[in-house]
Amino acid sequence: MVMGWPVVGRDAECAVLRRRLTSPHGGPGVIVLVAGEAGAGKTTLVEHVLAATTTPALRGRAAEWAHRAYDVLARALRPVVCSAGEPVPDLLAQIIPELGAPPPAPDPTALAAAVCSVLTRAAGGSHVALFLDDLQWADEATLGLLPALADVGSGLPLTVIGCYRSDELPRGHRLRSVRALLRRNHQLTEVELGPLGDEDVTRMLAALLGAAPQPTLAAVVTGRADGLPFAVEELAFALRDGGRLAYCDGTVTLAGTGAAPVPDGIREAVLLRASRLTDEERTLVEAAAVAGNEFDIDIVLAASGVAAWPDGFTGSGLLTGGGDGRAAFRHPLTREAAYADIPWSRRRRLHRALASTLTADRAAPALIAAHLLAARDFESARRALVAAADQHCAVHAYRDAARALRTALDFWPSDEEDDTRLPVIHRLARCAEMCSEYADAVTLLRELADGHHRRGDYHALATTRRRLALAHELRGQWESAMAAREAAALAFSAAGRPAEAAIDRLAVATHLRSAASYSAALATLGAVCDDAQSAGRQDLLLRAQGLRGNVLSRLGRSREGIAAIRAALDQALAGSLPETAAELQQRLADALEHSGDYRAAKAAYAAAYQYCDAHGADATGQLCRACATAVLFSCGEWDRAAGVCEDVLASEGPPHARAVSTGILGLVHALRGAARLARPLLLESNLTAARIELTAMELFSSWGLCILDDAAGGHEAAADRARQMLTRHARTQERHYSVAILQWLATFFTEHSLAADARACAAVLSDIAEATGQPEAVAALAHARGETLLADEPEAAARELRRAAEMFGHLDLPLETAQAQRRAAAAALQLDEHVRARELLDAAYATAGALGARQLRENCAAALSRLGGKPRQRASANRAAAGLTSREMDVMLLVAKGNTSRQIGEALFISPRTVEMHVQGSLLKLQCRTRADAVRRLAELEALPRPDPAVRRAPQPQRSPNDRAPSSRPTRY
Repeated sequence: MVMGWPVVGRDAECAVLRRRLTSPHGGPGVIVLVAGEAGAGKTTLVEHVLAATTTPALRGRAAEWAHRAYDVLARALRPVVCSAGEPVPDLLAQIIPELGAPPPAPDPTALAAAVCSVLTRAAGGSHVALFLDDLQWADEATLGLLPALADVGSGLPLTVIGCYRSDELPRGHRLRSVRALLRRNHQLTEVELGPLGDEDVTRMLAALLGAAPQPTLAAVVTGRADGLPFAVEELAFALRDGGRLAYCDGTVTLAGTGAAPVPDGIREAVLLRASRLTDEERTLVEAAAVAGNEFDIDIVLAASGVAAWPDGFTGSGLLTGGGDGRAAFRHPLTREAAYADIPWSRRRRLHRALASTLTADRAAPALIAAHLLAARDFESARRALVAAADQHCAVHAYRDAARALRTALDFWPSDEEDDTRLPVIHRLARCAEMCSEYADAVTLLRELADGHHRRGDYHALATTRRRLALAHELRGQWESAMAAREAAALAFSAAGRPAEAAIDRLAVATHLRSAASYSAALATLGAVCDDAQSAGRQDLLLRAQGLRGNVLSRLGRSREGIAAIRAALDQALAGSLPETAAELQQRLADALEHSGDYRAAKAAYAAAYQYCDAHGADATGQLCRACATAVLFSCGEWDRAAGVCEDVLASEGPPHARAVSTGILGLVHALRGAARLARPLLLESNLTAARIELTAMELFSSWGLCILDDAAGGHEAAADRARQMLTRHARTQERHYSVAILQWLATFFTEHSLAADARACAAVLSDIAEATGQPEAVAALAHARGETLLADEPEAAARELRRAAEMFGHLDLPLETAQAQRRAAAAALQLDEHVRARELLDAAYATAGALGARQLRENCAAALSRLGGKPRQRASANRAAAGLTSREMDVMLLVAKGNTSRQIGEALFISPRTVEMHVQGSLLKLQCRTRADAVRRLAELEALPRPDPAVRRAPQPQRSPNDRAPSSRPTRY
């Protein structure tokens, strides 16, 4: 429906559109939104620019009365898709129903790519426009696809233009959130059309009437049009057609001085035209107004009872012919004025007649429902709305389905039985879940649970409470989630489903373990074992026993806990339960880590990952790799830890794995002084860990942020964060990961003269050491005690700090060792033991240099400088000359030592297939044929030590007596 008025007063707006449409290679601003109130000339402006630039365009207009999901896009794409001789992407069946059954739910990016492929192909390589009009009425699915179109269309010769009424976007309208997202991503060009000025109205009148308007006429129209171009046109033509204009000497003015009224606005101008219609024509116009802005002529005829559409009928200029048996109003405001003039009783009858006709014509249920609602036939409307929701769900338009179901429930009788109402609430809750609208889902699921409880349907009640628990979990409401899980377990038990009860209680225990609420986890696991035994579910029983062993290890009862996990793992392997075995292997590695046996833990994590990789347990495998990075970090293998973290993040693993990987990688960057890299990773880890209540990573990420604050001179902020960490730790039973943190905090507090806080760290470490007896905790306690004694008893402080350094050294914990050595040197200086202080600082500096711990190294260097000495510099390998990535270099270093692909995979926590990929990539870059040639070439480049004449296989590493990792029994895999 192209308006006929001239475009005046819009030069700047036209220029913006023209620049976007003539850009040869597209750009980031794929989306252009043209806003303005109804009648501001949005459509006319866009069509004017499109015509001037000769840009090919596909057009779709949203209908005020609801249709199918993606209807506005389907209207635009249908002409080229259905007439194309070439095949189109199958995904487009989601938008255009006649292409076949809709595919499984696609990623929005994939659907947007399919749309863009059709658009660019239709344009033959030239710039193409997709013009979507009246977006204030568009379905949620179409609006939700705009950000994906912006992403995919960036760089393509494509512009998506959308027009919408700015005065018809209520709070909560989908276009508001989409518009905000596009603005944040700098993917939106906005054109706002305000009212025309008086001079522009005068110019427009002159163009419309063919003569310059006299001031009286211009003032009358200006005063009534409110600067809206459509109102100017309607008033001008109403005056012309009503004989109220007089032309003289190239000017035009109001004719005569009689009392014939000047229309007061658009509605009166439209009604003035309609007053000249015959009764039959008026009947047609009324039926058309009820049908919508665009309508099928045959359907309007059937609803109105008129036999035939008069040839060339335009309703005194109110309508335009659209071809193919369709017609339209000249403008939506024209239809609105005509619709408002229909008596309410007749309007209701017409809506009912249209609903009946559309039902017989198998029209979209959403459109039928809209007419039934307007006819006040609520019972039939509810059925149509539910059918519309089904149709929307079939193409994964869950927001549109939810809107239809909410409308159905709004008109549900209060005395209706649960048998018919609860299924609708169930479907609406599912739609809310699919849209990630978990707040709405929680409300709906509570109502659904109440209904199932009233009916005594315990199985339905249990499944609903399980869904409620998941919704709470996704919102980070863990107390409510745990309560819902327990309620679900009780309902499953009442329904005679003990296995399902065990699953929910096991989920509770697993979360309690992550949240470091170990005693509560053990209490819950007792009920899990009872349920699993009652159900005869060996897999659930073994998982519960393995988790119990892991929790015992975290409580300091390592020997008992590790034995329990190994017993469960043996049974899982013997019973051919690969998923259970994969989980138990991760539990075993974690238990070994908490026992302080890092060497065994590394081997167990490697074996667990290899097992998961071989048996398709990808999520558990990624968790194993992520958790292994904490061990690698503790052992000082920071480069290797960072590489594994980057691999895990690239694989988009589960939230726990991502929280660990971002936290450890951020912590490494923080300790190395790379604040720009560290901060976003640590913030993400902290946010995710807090949301899923992963206590260890809450503390680790907070530690990293504290390090960054302190390094940047924000000592007060660092101290506040440190105290918050102590408070957070006090609410948990965490006894392992916090040890290294507390050691660092004790030093931080002491160096900033916060003695009371340092003593608080020592007190916490004392409790941990007493509960677990772990040497690492005892060493950290010695360090913290040394810090608290440093000011008043330097001799005692020196003994404690040297003792801590020796213990950490025996445990092969380089960061902790270097930190203790530096502080022992400070104590030695207070005792004037300069030689000993220099030795300690030299050792700490060397370790810090090997780790790349910049702040620690600089502190050591400054202390050495005050002693009049210089730190020794380390030689660096010339690895850049090799042209290999850091991961390829890691692989080739292990190749040079004679390791097999499996051994390298275990060391780097990657699969043997990935090792081979890196080896082949290295061979290509180095232009070598064999591994031995590659090793020799790297040695020539001084990227590796020169190898022996013959590359020999490295001997198998010795295992500790406690290390019975599953890899020692490969035949059982």
